[in-house]
Amino acid sequence: MRVLAILVLAGCFDPKLTAHLPCAQPDNWCPPPQTCGADQFCAGGLVSDAAVDAGLPEANIVFTSSEPINADNMTNADIVMMADQKCQTLGTKLRPGTYIAWLGTDPGNAALRLPSTGGWVRSDGQPFTTSVIALGSQNQVLYPPRLDDDGADVVGLRLETAVATQLPPSGCNGTTVVIGSPDAGAPEWLDTSSRVCSSDLFLYCFETDRTSSFVPPPLLDPGQLYAFVTNADHALGNGIGELDTDCQMAANGAGLGMRTFRAFVAPTGAAARSRFQGSAKSWSRLDGVVVANRDLSELIAPISTDETGAIIDVDVAFGANSPTTPGTDMTNCMNWSSTAVGTTVGQSTRSSSQAFSGSPVACTSAHLYCLEMPD
Repeated sequence: MRVLAILVLAGCFDPKLTAHLPCAQPDNWCPPPQTCGADQFCAGGLVSDAAVDAGLPEANIVFTSSEPINADNMTNADIVMMADQKCQTLGTKLRPGTYIAWLGTDPGNAALRLPSTGGWVRSDGQPFTTSVIALGSQNQVLYPPRLDDDGADVVGLRLETAVATQLPPSGCNGTTVVIGSPDAGAPEWLDTSSRVCSSDLFLYCFETDRTSSFVPPPLLDPGQLYAFVTNADHALGNGIGELDTDCQMAANGAGLGMRTFRAFVAPTGAAARSRFQGSAKSWSRLDGVVVANRDLSELIAPISTDETGAIIDVDVAFGANSPTTPGTDMTNCMNWSSTAVGTTVGQSTRSSSQAFSGSPVACTSAHLYCLEMPD
């Protein structure tokens, strides 16, 4: 399982490289400069301790804290100090360095605390953002910050991990803080809802010592199957074949007509992933970010780019609570053939169950997830 691979690979950021680690899935990742061999284990590229200590180029690490803070009845200055201390303590479990929390009275204030050069990766090596400028002005969240300082996926640890991102102007005195969701891209990674200051509040922790960035994933990687969310909403209730046609038409209009797409929705009595069986490849967004392994059991990253590659935050019709849950007539517009009942919808910027199973809506129109069919 990927979580187990992450737990093993997190140790690579000691930062001394370890030989013969299993390649991390879905993309056969190995800690640079190692590469994945035919036996699916990392090999080659080991460097001496002296070379490591001399400072090989590496991006900073970002993680969600494994432990919360309680900020009730504290000034903002004291909250930030406490949060930075928590991040520093937890971050050194990954590797020595300087770690601070993403906190401020607004996103701009929090971003100013980060260095202007260098990018950030998660502890499994997957890229988070290429720079603080890209994070702020371009909403560039590649792989969401779902991993904590133990290398564990917080989505699998708890129903919700409320991450404090924005403090009230006058401190926490019976007030609330803005929280983000670590399974999300922009804007929900920073702003999903709010919580009272006396809640368990987790943190985004950013390493700040390193100035190296990384090359982002290749756009339109021909080695992957593609996935997108439609830019326009589409009528529901006219049959699942009509939804498939809508996906293909959207792909055709964006110059992707050489590939075959279907709607990623759950039919009555079958799971959504059953419509895409037999894949030997993963699915990626049009910005190169892998969103799902070939078994389509869950999302790795949000399907948040449309057919043109633009990031959009929209409600998406799905018809079940997860890719592995069969749809029912009461949750999928009577097998997508009627407007008389409702359907479940998810949020395009989420990669947890919230990507599929928000509040039911009427079967009028909604955006669609569209996945390329396996060969």
